[in-house]
Amino acid sequence: MDTWQQASLAVSHMVAAEIHQRLLEEEKENQPAETKEKSPQMSANKKAKKEQAKKKKEDKKEKGKSSAAVEAAPTPTAVVTAEEIAKMEKKNELRLKIKEEHLAALQFEERATQFRLELIKAKTLAFLEDLVTKLVDIYKLMEKWLGERYLKEMASVEKLTEVARHHIETSTKIQNELYLDQEDFFINGDVKVFPDPPPPVRPPPVEKEENGTLTIEQLDSLREQFLNIAPKGIIGNKAFTDILLDLVTLNLGTSNFPSSWMHLTQPEVSIYFLQELTSLLTINSEFVDWRKFLLVSSLPWPFPLEEMLLETLQRFKAVDEEQLGTVTFEQYMQVVVNTYWH
Repeated sequence: MDTWQQASLAVSHMVAAEIHQRLLEEEKENQPAETKEKSPQMSANKKAKKEQAKKKKEDKKEKGKSSAAVEAAPTPTAVVTAEEIAKMEKKNELRLKIKEEHLAALQFEERATQFRLELIKAKTLAFLEDLVTKLVDIYKLMEKWLGERYLKEMASVEKLTEVARHHIETSTKIQNELYLDQEDFFINGDVKVFPDPPPPVRPPPVEKEENGTLTIEQLDSLREQFLNIAPKGIIGNKAFTDILLDLVTLNLGTSNFPSSWMHLTQPEVSIYFLQELTSLLTINSEFVDWRKFLLVSSLPWPFPLEEMLLETLQRFKAVDEEQLGTVTFEQYMQVVVNTYWH
């Protein structure tokens, strides 16, 4: 608004100054014309006065000459014809008309300029109003975005504090990197702030008893005892029965036999069972093969039928192309894997 007012006042001052300048020029033009009209009359009067003074002197010198007073000659004036007067009047009228048109043009341009300034002001105000409306909308949108961004950042901070609180309450270290960047928070599983603890030492394997079957440790213990007594694998019936009876009765705390054999601690049951077992393993009426006992005790595994054995034999023969009666370990494993009764 200040700029518009200054521009409007500047235009008005320029027009007023131009009009004032024209009036001054017109006054200056009128003054020389008046002086030109007066100057011929004044020069004629001066000449007449000089001639009269000369004549008076001549009259005084002559003293007797005619005393008739010599009248002063009439003032010579420039003779102006009617045609010249008409031309001068037309010229003055044309000059006056030009001045009037010039003033009218100045006033018209002033009004046109003021109108253009009004249009510029109206256009500027409309543009500013539209700009202010857009600025208000942008401000509201930015305020909304900032509010949403603030809520997201606060939610990320809440997640971070929740993770930290959980580790503090559980007294555990935070191993993975916690990443918080403005509104983004996540646990970086690829970055660890300290290395993993070494894995615990694996305990030695423990074989469990299943269905009263002797474990490897129990079989090895029996083998050592029988091997010390009968290295060749043949032992007497009574000695074999006594050894088993001693092992059964002294089984508490030694685990020489499975827990399902605990009913053999009763003398009558153990004697009957051992006698039956001895009779099954007896080679003749006096000796027992303790190796067969360990083999039977290490069961269960399925007993193949005759057809299965013959089929397995054919597979070994097919692998043994040179018919040498021997196969390599790889060939043996190939046959065993394909055998469904092993």
